[in-house]
Amino acid sequence: FASLYTLYALDELGLSPLMLGIVISAGGVGSLAAVAAVGPLTRRFGLGPTIVWCRIAARLLSFLVPLAGGPPLVAAIYLFIPQLVGDGLETVADVDGLTVRQQATPTRLLGRVNGTMTVLLEGIAPIGAILGAVIAEAYGVRLAFWIAATGMFLGTGFVLFSRVRTLRVVEPAAA
Repeated sequence: FASLYTLYALDELGLSPLMLGIVISAGGVGSLAAVAAVGPLTRRFGLGPTIVWCRIAARLLSFLVPLAGGPPLVAAIYLFIPQLVGDGLETVADVDGLTVRQQATPTRLLGRVNGTMTVLLEGIAPIGAILGAVIAEAYGVRLAFWIAATGMFLGTGFVLFSRVRTLRVVEPAAA
């Protein structure tokens, strides 16, 4: 998503740099609001359900990106909503996911576990960027976004069909 987003917004959708800046900044606003919402949501629904349903909702919103079109203001709204709401939902899921990792991992292994997760999550990003660029070059940026949104949505199946879905609280790991 990230490697093609600016190109798509400016060249294909005709957004001005100012409009794109406003759209992208909505993600930060949504994430900031999510920090206030994560506690109440998690207390109400539990860790697992909050992680699962926030991820699913955010991934569904990502389909608005390849659907964007029309006049630049309309296209900007299609990009604005997943930024504002979707990024907030992802933040809630990320906070709760990190909470699960920190509570379930013995203290002496926390650094290694978090480091491994960072390498896995950030290490795959360049592969996705190159693959997205190859698809965009061959078939167009919009199709690359459709494929990316579909892949991200299908990826939630790993969480949806795991034990995380029913997790309410985590017992702290033994030292």
